[in-house]
Amino acid sequence: MAKLGPTSSTFLSLKHSPTFIMSAFFFLFVSSKEHHFLPPFLELLLLLLLLLSFSFIPGLVRVLLQILKMVNKKICYLWWWIVALGYFLLLAPTSVCSKNHENQANDLVDIINKNRTSKKLPLLNNSPGLGCIALQYIKECRGNCSQNNTLNCNPPENDFTEIFAPNCGVELPTFGTISGLIVGCQQKHLDPPETFSRVLIHSNKSLSVIHNKTHTEVGIGIVRGKGHKGAYLWCALFSSNEKNSTFVLEDLGKGIEQKEGCYSGTGVSCSSGGRNRNFVFATNCVWTMVFCFLVIGRNGFF
Repeated sequence: MAKLGPTSSTFLSLKHSPTFIMSAFFFLFVSSKEHHFLPPFLELLLLLLLLLSFSFIPGLVRVLLQILKMVNKKICYLWWWIVALGYFLLLAPTSVCSKNHENQANDLVDIINKNRTSKKLPLLNNSPGLGCIALQYIKECRGNCSQNNTLNCNPPENDFTEIFAPNCGVELPTFGTISGLIVGCQQKHLDPPETFSRVLIHSNKSLSVIHNKTHTEVGIGIVRGKGHKGAYLWCALFSSNEKNSTFVLEDLGKGIEQKEGCYSGTGVSCSSGGRNRNFVFATNCVWTMVFCFLVIGRNGFF
């Protein structure tokens, strides 16, 4: 009696299971709260295209793999490992890193507090409301960063209550006193430790602001100038009000979602302080697809 097996017309056959596993992983990645690099409808469209591509691309990949095997098996294995390495280097770190490590504004707050602790000064509260206002402030400074990394920017004081606070969703009755301000810019991206040493404490005046004993809260905003080659800008605001009583965000602390840049006090991804998120997202998509096809082909699922 002939053995019965899955027919080629069975869509959800076992031989396609790795495809759906990888698709599910891809869907969880792009739809997770921390990775909204694109609008939700575009993410769903990309997922749909990815799923549809499995109906015709595997055949092409199978042919290419057969050609590679005919030429030289070592080349095929080398190519597979290169793709696998690229996948884990580009995608895996992005999907497993913590929220705090993705928000460099939070990293800067940690560095400031460690520096204050070394001077036996009290820790500063990481205020999301103050951080969002810092983001609004530094966004007004775009285009004012010189080639020698000098930033000249002085928005009107009325902007704090008339523009910055409403844009963040800060409850106006809770708007407190801002007791310190540090701004800076660089033409290239800096990691948090470099930002602290080259931007936030670039002078004795800024260092004295960080070491002020009366400060109780801090908020940091980061944004990149408009255009692909725009400068990176940072703003740190300090407050001497009672902790957790001022700069309160509406909607139970959620405030108004910001479309660009990032600020401290929140777990929303900062994407390295304004690097090209769409490029990273597109690169991860490509590597996910290629890796998925080659894994399936390598294990004989075609």
